[in-house]
Amino acid sequence: MKSKNLLFILPVFLCSIIGNAQNAESRAINDFTKIDVWGNIKIELQKSDSNSLYIDAKSVPLDEIVTEVKNDVLKIKMRSNLFKDVVINIKINYKEIVDIKANASAELIFPNKIVAEKLTVESIGGARVVLDVELKNSDLTVYQGGQVDIKGKSDFANVFANSGGILSATNLITDEANIKLNTGGKCEITVNKKLVARVNTKSSLSYFGKPEIEEIKTSLGANVSKWDE
Repeated sequence: MKSKNLLFILPVFLCSIIGNAQNAESRAINDFTKIDVWGNIKIELQKSDSNSLYIDAKSVPLDEIVTEVKNDVLKIKMRSNLFKDVVINIKINYKEIVDIKANASAELIFPNKIVAEKLTVESIGGARVVLDVELKNSDLTVYQGGQVDIKGKSDFANVFANSGGILSATNLITDEANIKLNTGGKCEITVNKKLVARVNTKSSLSYFGKPEIEEIKTSLGANVSKWDE
């Protein structure tokens, strides 16, 4: 009886291993400078001389994962909403990046420093973007629980946070920052020369540095903390 059980279990076990092994693949991708990711997908992006993409999706059929480049934008998403609590890990090599959008719990991590004239980052709906930068200009938007963790240097930063969005930029050194925070938005940043901020109801601004020019407007219930007084 035990032998029969083993004969039944072994093929099932082997099929499971083979199925998981087949749930990973490399895909060719065209050149892109912008990325837009939607859904519970974790991506690590490495600077490289060529573009490439590798998917490891043990719990999701590979044909359910859409990766396509249109109008210079690499779009990554699930084909349907049938899979919950999925595990999708993607590694991407890219040549250049200028625009990053993360939506609906996506997580994008950039282990290499991004050096550019300008970078636009948008994190929405519980998504998270982690990056290290050296920039002339940055445009940073977070809302609906989205988060951006950013460090490095940006001569000028334009920031918008709304509806529970969090910009964690204590270690982002800026010369000038233009900041607008609406209901529930939070921002931590370092500013050295000029800070222009509008902090509206129930939003919070914390900043390091001693900017020569400070133009800060607040609404009832807003909170502003200056750490280097």
